[in-house]
Amino acid sequence: MTFGFIQGNAAFSASNTSQSLTFNSPVTAGSCLVVGIRSSNTSLTGLTDSVNGSTQYSLVRQTLWNSSANNLNVYIFPNTAAGTPTVTATFAAATNVYWAIAEYGGVATSSPVDVSAIQHNDTAVTSLSLPSITTTNANDVLIGIYVTQGSAAQTWTDNVAGSNPVTWTPRLSAAAEDEIYWVDAVVSSAGTYLENSAITTAETYASCQFALMQADVLMPQIWL
Repeated sequence: MTFGFIQGNAAFSASNTSQSLTFNSPVTAGSCLVVGIRSSNTSLTGLTDSVNGSTQYSLVRQTLWNSSANNLNVYIFPNTAAGTPTVTATFAAATNVYWAIAEYGGVATSSPVDVSAIQHNDTAVTSLSLPSITTTNANDVLIGIYVTQGSAAQTWTDNVAGSNPVTWTPRLSAAAEDEIYWVDAVVSSAGTYLENSAITTAETYASCQFALMQADVLMPQIWL
């Protein structure tokens, strides 16, 4: 199985207590499903999908931001069953949601998160960053998720001065304002990684970076 990003989908969902988003194609059994959700300051009370049943997704990180008016939640479901999942998020009260879902292949099927970090900036800026992380595993896929307050259509620029030491690939965004924006990179050595981006109109924002470990690969034996 390819190690890294396979597919994803992103959307804006209008105010409701239950929001759903479906993968465009079937996922492969054993893949890791990742969800990033930007919502108002309302508790997320459940996150499941139609393929894996009532088993809840595992929280990676969450933070309140923009003076606690918004929430960034990042979840994973390792070792998914095969099928075409519809992911459903339920909230304590109706909320608008900008969110994205993605499938990553070749990831460890148990406890795949190597390291994670989250941050927010309540001052409107055009220079954004992912929190720096230091990995302990050599072969990781780094995932970065930005969310902004929104109101203006944005043009994103990745890998600006200071990004280190890999090239990040943009994967997903939702709505004309790009209020959620998703990047990733595959690395082959342990180290400290960060990413800097720029947008065209200043916004407050939150961002999360985490690393998923590659599944163990068994080398074929040679019999003498």
